[in-house]
Amino acid sequence: MSLIKIPLGLIGNIIKARKERFPKLLSIELSNACNSNCIMCPRADLTRKIQHMPLQILEKIIRDCQRKPLKKINLFWFGDSLTNPKLSF
Repeated sequence: MSLIKIPLGLIGNIIKARKERFPKLLSIELSNACNSNCIMCPRADLTRKIQHMPLQILEKIIRDCQRKPLKKINLFWFGDSLTNPKLSF
């Protein structure tokens, strides 16, 4: 049985290229608080503390995403972004 030998440098380059890929879709949870009680939402089963994203973290995300190949940004996850009192839309 013979194995195909792949140069280690090539494997390293492939792994590095995959790690450096930037996502095309970004979901940002500005708050995990929500005043709705939708029957299909698993939010009630979450054990995390209810909190809002600090503006400093949002600003860092925005800086890190500049000039990146993003196609879509979702400003929600398990909460309602509009409940974050530090943000004005």
